[in-house]
Amino acid sequence: MNNIDFLKEQKNEITNYTIYKKLAKNSRGKNAQVFNKIAEKEKNHYAFWKQFTKKDIAPAHLKIFFYMILFRIFGFIFTIKFIEKIEKKLEENH
Repeated sequence: MNNIDFLKEQKNEITNYTIYKKLAKNSRGKNAQVFNKIAEKEKNHYAFWKQFTKKDIAPAHLKIFFYMILFRIFGFIFTIKFIEKIEKKLEENH
């Protein structure tokens, strides 16, 4: 991996962190707890990549907006399944 790849990974992690924090904020009970736990893992992943890039990266705001729209229109289950599907495809490409 080169520095550009590190920056992409770092941006992806901070974006996912922000998405999960927003989902937690818009959820209650156990769902909110789960989202917060996932968000913290994403934040740790972001910190890992930051060690290599030495840069702060802003999240992808359009992606965050897209996921929040999905959550509001289609609800919790659909959004989670959609996120899982996208993440699985990303993992397959690595």
